[in-house]
Amino acid sequence: MNDNSITARYLANRAPVSAHLSEDQLSIVVNTAQIPLDSDAVVNQSWAINIATGHESAAPEVDPDIKKYAPNDEPVVVSPNKKFLLIAKGRGSTVDVNQPYRWTRSIRNFDAIGAIDNPPQLQVVDLTTGDSRWITDDGWRWSSARWSPNNDLVFACRSLDPLEQDGYQYANVITLDGTVRHLAIPGGRSIVGTWLADGRLAVLIASPQGDPPGSQARLYIIDGDDSHIIDVPN
Repeated sequence: MNDNSITARYLANRAPVSAHLSEDQLSIVVNTAQIPLDSDAVVNQSWAINIATGHESAAPEVDPDIKKYAPNDEPVVVSPNKKFLLIAKGRGSTVDVNQPYRWTRSIRNFDAIGAIDNPPQLQVVDLTTGDSRWITDDGWRWSSARWSPNNDLVFACRSLDPLEQDGYQYANVITLDGTVRHLAIPGGRSIVGTWLADGRLAVLIASPQGDPPGSQARLYIIDGDDSHIIDVPN
């Protein structure tokens, strides 16, 4: 922008585009975009914010493989053995740089008319061969993917019922051939899952389905086909 209008000054500020936890889990990496006052080009940068101290520094360069297979800043998770990428993105959707309010994210994309992109699905890329395949292919929106320690399973949430009759998130485990197992635990308004070192799965459910709004969260430990609840202190 070569002027000093309110819009130009607004666009010159750093705008957060996406964020993720660093590999060492010590920092939050935030990707930002801005248009400097003396330029018409968008400047994309990454910043690492230390969780303990709040100190901000420039983040390391994005992995070239991630840039190659997720050029539009789609959420990417690298497998523990560094051989696979797991990407959440709309099938065939791209960013229209002439309409910056349109983008692809692992949350619902909409304008005043309705959904803009296809709902994000999960794609696995084999970095050894460059081959890719979809492991989900439906009308749900998939997000919050996590690799298992053995690189053979993926935890992921599905949300926003394509029939628009269900507003909950649900926990799932997916094999690399695309077999989806819906975990036999309640849905929730928000779900976070993580794999434990021994291969079990911990799933935290906020405002569980069937409980009154604002009810206490539940923490489930999933071991194969079995699950049990861990009490979460108030």
